[in-house]
Amino acid sequence: LTHTDSAQFGGGLGGTINIVTKSGTNQFHGGAWEFWRGSRFADATSDPSGVLQDLHQNQFGANAGGPVLLPHYNGKDRTFFYGSYEGFRQSIGAVTLQLVPTAAEYTGDFSALLTNGVQLYNPFTANRAPFTNNQLPSNMIDQKMVGLAKALFPAPTGSYEGGVFNYENTTPRTHTSDQYDIRGDEYLTKKDLVWAHFLRQSNPISSYGGFPKLTNTTSYTAHNFGAQWIHTFGPSSILTVGFGQNIGTQIPNTIYSGDGNAIATAAGFAPSYACGYPDVTGCLIPDLSIGSYMGGGESRTALGGLSVIWESKADYQKTFGRHTLYVGGNIDTNNDGKTIFSDSTLTFSPFQTSNGSTGGNELASFLLSVPEGASRISTDYWETGGWVYGLYGQD
Repeated sequence: LTHTDSAQFGGGLGGTINIVTKSGTNQFHGGAWEFWRGSRFADATSDPSGVLQDLHQNQFGANAGGPVLLPHYNGKDRTFFYGSYEGFRQSIGAVTLQLVPTAAEYTGDFSALLTNGVQLYNPFTANRAPFTNNQLPSNMIDQKMVGLAKALFPAPTGSYEGGVFNYENTTPRTHTSDQYDIRGDEYLTKKDLVWAHFLRQSNPISSYGGFPKLTNTTSYTAHNFGAQWIHTFGPSSILTVGFGQNIGTQIPNTIYSGDGNAIATAAGFAPSYACGYPDVTGCLIPDLSIGSYMGGGESRTALGGLSVIWESKADYQKTFGRHTLYVGGNIDTNNDGKTIFSDSTLTFSPFQTSNGSTGGNELASFLLSVPEGASRISTDYWETGGWVYGLYGQD
C-alpha cells in the first residue's frame, strides 16, 4: 500500500495532494512580498574555485481579500473575495563556445586544414580528385549557400580551448512566470455556501537557439477553474457537489528574431521544402547541422501538448452513533487536443568532400551544396481521451 486515504480518493494509485485555496473574511487583508537572489550577493570566505554564473532572480507577489462592498450592497457576513498574484523572473548566465567560418573559408580557402592532415576531395569527379592546396574553385562554390552562411553565422570573436572554437556566445537562459488566482464565496443561506475560483499560469523558458537571433522557447500555460456547493443538512450530515476544469499546454518553438523568411527564400530552398507549413506565414530557416560548426534552425508548434480535463464529483457524509458514512461518486474526462508541428532539417558531413574513407570537411560540403540528407516534418493531428467514473462508500 502506498497510502491509506479515505475511499473518496481511491482512484489514485500514488500519493494524493489536496489543495485548499484561501477565501476572504469580514475584514480586509492584503500583503506583498519580494525575494531577490543574485550572484552579486555571493559572499564566500574564499574565492570560488570555478566560474561564478551570472544570476538575477526575482520572485514577488501580492494578495488581498475581504468582503464585497459595492454601491447599495454590503457583502459582510455573506459575499467575499480573495485574489493573489505571483511573478518569477530569472536570468542565468551561460557561455556557449562554437566554431564559425573564417573569412578565408568563405572564399573556399581551406588550406589551414592541411596542417592537421585533412585533405579535401572533389565530389563531382569520378575518382574524387583532391583539391589543390585545399582550395575550392570559386565557380564551384554555391553563392546562395555563402549568402545563407553570412546571414546566419557571426564573425569569429577569438580563439578558445586551443583553437577548437572561435566564437563565444553569452546569451543567458531566462525563465519568466506569471500566476494569478481569484476566488469568490457566497453564503446563500446559513446552510448553503457556494464558491468558485480561477487560476492561470504562464511560464515561458528561453535559451540560446544555436545561431544569434535564434531562440528556443518552451511555453507552459495552464489554467484551473473550480466551483463547489456545500449544503449542511444538520450537525450530522453534509453534502458537497463540485465541478472543475484543468487545461495545460506545452509549446516548444525555435524562432528567428530577424527576417527568417527572406533568408530562407534567398537561399533558394524549394517552397515545398521550407514553406507552406500550417499556421506559418512564409518560410522557415531549416535546422542546419554542419558537423562541428555552429548550427540550428526554426521550428514551430501550435497548441502542442494540449490537455483538457473536466471533473465533477459529489460527496455525502452522515454521522450516526459510532459510525460515519461516506458515499459519493465522480465523472471525469481526459482529452488531448490538436497539435501542429513544422520543421525541416538539412545535414552536411565531411564524407561528401572526402575520398570515401579519409579527409573531407562539413563546411566545404556546405559551400559546395552537397548535403548528406534533408527532411521535412509537417504534422497536424488530434488526440482524444475518454471518460473515468467511479462510485464509493465507506463506514
